[in-house]
Amino acid sequence: KAIIFWRMVRGLLSTVGIFVLILANTLAFTSFRRRVKPFPVQMSTKVSHVCFDLDGTLCDSSMLGLSSTNEAIASLKPPSRSPVTKEEYHQCTRYNTLDRFMVHLSSTIPPAPPPRGNVELLRVATELTATFEAKYTGLVSPTTAGLYPGVREGLDRMVSPSVSPSMSILTNARQDYALAVLKANGVSDLFQRTDGADTAGCSKPEPGGLLSIFDSCGC
Repeated sequence: KAIIFWRMVRGLLSTVGIFVLILANTLAFTSFRRRVKPFPVQMSTKVSHVCFDLDGTLCDSSMLGLSSTNEAIASLKPPSRSPVTKEEYHQCTRYNTLDRFMVHLSSTIPPAPPPRGNVELLRVATELTATFEAKYTGLVSPTTAGLYPGVREGLDRMVSPSVSPSMSILTNARQDYALAVLKANGVSDLFQRTDGADTAGCSKPEPGGLLSIFDSCGC
């Protein structure tokens, strides 16, 4: 009985010791936090220019793009493939419209770099691009290509006197589509320059369009 009693006492003391240790550490950490002042975060260099992507960054046009893509593909006689899935569409938005259709038509998943050298594939993709862009741009509205929540407020803060960098848009879509999106959402006047793959002379991630914007904006 004495041995059992002693084991119970030792277990109780161990529990109390652990509790005291936890309490001491908690009090020490609390005291430390009270003494340490938040470190002020400041930007060492003033930002002179900000270049934004458009679709999937400032505005949500995914359903407009997907439905217009599948309508264009369905216009082929006979149909060249099954409808593009939402996942496939999002994977291919890294390309400009022509290259994206070339990938869709080759049915490569996950998308590989656009096929080159296939004259017939290029012809059909060019036809689909024209069909897509004629419909896509005409359907732009605040409903089909509206700004994400908080974007307008963030842009307004960017142009405030305390921040005030110049801003631009660089997208792999066409320039006329990008201008239509900005106009529909009432933010055209906030951007110094808007370029698409057709006016930039290349598609992202090629750096030429971005370098051209920075040069023209004095960066």
